[in-house]
Amino acid sequence: MNPCVKFYRNIIDWKWFNVAEMVQLILYYVCRADHEPYNVDGVYVGKGQVLITRKEVCSALNMKEQTFRTCMKRLVADGKIAIANDLFRSTLVTVLNFSRYVDCNESSITEATRTESSSFSPEQPHSQLVTSSEPPASVSLFSDEIPADSPIPTKSNKKKQEVDCDFIVNLYHDRCPSFPRVIKLSDKRKMKVRVRFEEMSFSYETLQEVFDRCEASHFMRGDNNRGWRADFDWIFANSQNWVKVLEGKYDNRTTQYPTNETKSTDKYAKRRGADSAALTSEDFTDTL
Repeated sequence: MNPCVKFYRNIIDWKWFNVAEMVQLILYYVCRADHEPYNVDGVYVGKGQVLITRKEVCSALNMKEQTFRTCMKRLVADGKIAIANDLFRSTLVTVLNFSRYVDCNESSITEATRTESSSFSPEQPHSQLVTSSEPPASVSLFSDEIPADSPIPTKSNKKKQEVDCDFIVNLYHDRCPSFPRVIKLSDKRKMKVRVRFEEMSFSYETLQEVFDRCEASHFMRGDNNRGWRADFDWIFANSQNWVKVLEGKYDNRTTQYPTNETKSTDKYAKRRGADSAALTSEDFTDTL
């Protein structure tokens, strides 16, 4: 038995479609998920589920483990899969809405095409990318809604907050005039901005504070022995850089050097075995 799977063309509207690893991973799970339930080592694996190890997935997809973990978190948060990690070295992955991927006989495909083309409208949310022939067209293969026969419950559907990447670039130019300017806002940069801004809880106040601290830092502006300076890509490169900026790691620090009086006091104090804080150089004038 080699059943097919189906996807409609509006899958390209999925917010993670431009991230190749995300598309690759969800397709892999859809194709690997079992069509008949069975038990293995006392573990029940139902329809639409796959029992697999992390290393096996990374090896099959030639994917780094850090990338794999990031994609898994996004798929779970986006309501595409559910996972159970309480198994020895293996993960039970459930493909949500799996029954809508596999009904691929010729008649159902024809009927599904008619239904999809006639009922899809601009009012539908972009998160609804793939529909089934049996349910109404408003239900999507990539939606957060789960059919009644799904073994894993889901959270309520939450609308993703839009991120104005152009505004963030303009804010960067305004708050960080000493930093290199952004000439082109590529898709990769937009993806990085969306992920980092989500980590900031979509707070423009937090983002502005990050930019202000960057501009105020002499080190980040290039005043260091390496000649290095930060830029737009560095700020949004990972989950650590902007946090370090907020924590003050790159804030300016003033170095206090001891005066000549302090040095002479310490020298005489050591010679006499006295406390340098208790005596000054004037206290030794009568002894010389």
